[in-house]
Amino acid sequence: MAVSFTGIIINIIMLIVIIILLVFGFTFNSELRTCETNQSPFCYTIHCPCDSESTGPCFGYAKMPAAQSGQWYCSNAPLTIVDDNGNII
Repeated sequence: MAVSFTGIIINIIMLIVIIILLVFGFTFNSELRTCETNQSPFCYTIHCPCDSESTGPCFGYAKMPAAQSGQWYCSNAPLTIVDDNGNII
């Protein structure tokens, strides 16, 4: 009887883990779809190409404002600061 009780507990825990993973998966998928059309911190984190490829400063990659006005971080090079024209500062 103890073996079947342990099996039930393990199955319940696995079911909870599967449900949590499904919730995270659906949330991540909806964020990705939003990221394709809108600029967001999540888009910056996953290197989402949501900006126009023909305009600066990041030319297709997501941008995040730097400390000073007119300076940006691009998701394809998050440690590099560029100006409004895409030139490295």
